[in-house]
Amino acid sequence: MKAGGLAALLLLLTVAPGPASADQAAEVVRLADQGQYQAAAQLSRDCGTPESLAEGAGALSVFGGYVAPEAARGAVLREAVALANKARRRAEAEGVTDDDLMSLIYFQEGQAIGRLAETLPEEERKKYADEIRDYFEESLKHDPQRWEAHTGLANWHAKVMVAADSLAGGIGAFLANVIYDATFEEAEMHRDAAAAIAKPPAEQKVFLLESAEIRLLLDENGMAEAARRDLEASLAIEPPNHLTTAVHRIAQACLDDLTGCALRLRAALE
Repeated sequence: MKAGGLAALLLLLTVAPGPASADQAAEVVRLADQGQYQAAAQLSRDCGTPESLAEGAGALSVFGGYVAPEAARGAVLREAVALANKARRRAEAEGVTDDDLMSLIYFQEGQAIGRLAETLPEEERKKYADEIRDYFEESLKHDPQRWEAHTGLANWHAKVMVAADSLAGGIGAFLANVIYDATFEEAEMHRDAAAAIAKPPAEQKVFLLESAEIRLLLDENGMAEAARRDLEASLAIEPPNHLTTAVHRIAQACLDDLTGCALRLRAALE
């Protein structure tokens, strides 16, 4: 084989994700599904492919967001951010052009930074606001059907507006709109977009909890019944993995006390 042909072949093998890298990423997901989040993250580091690193970041985002003890959440989510950032840099270095993979990577980086920001004092969160939104929007540019990125944006708009409103009333919401381009309408639009995308049962169960929480943030009184229906629908789906078992408990607790659930969601933004 001529030198030019060999170089082209090596480039193709480097850039195109092959069966081995796909199998590695699938094993990372399998470990996370079993609740072995840290083992999943370690496997993703050992594999080192953009896809496996992105899935490892997702495993730690889930662990930090739903499962880890409060005292450990910050450290876990900082590692999730580091893995997601590494996945993106590795993909860029390798010239990855696969839209599905790039959408996953951008989503995972937005999710990891977003969950980390939620562990920080309000003043420290501000510096991450634009970055979080940008990663979710970039994810949707590569795959407009990634419901997780739509949900991420719905959460982002709702939380930015509610946090600003709780701090400074109507003027706070106005400033959030001017400074961050956040709106209640965008929150509803992206929640609706996520709802319209077909999902496997496990993902639907997670989405329905997030949908209920978004509704309660936007209007705990006017959207309470819709939130109740979301929670009941989520609870009707049997939890097939570790994450959905945690989601089931959270959804049940929220359904048992919608008012208290709304208060907790808002208090977390202060």
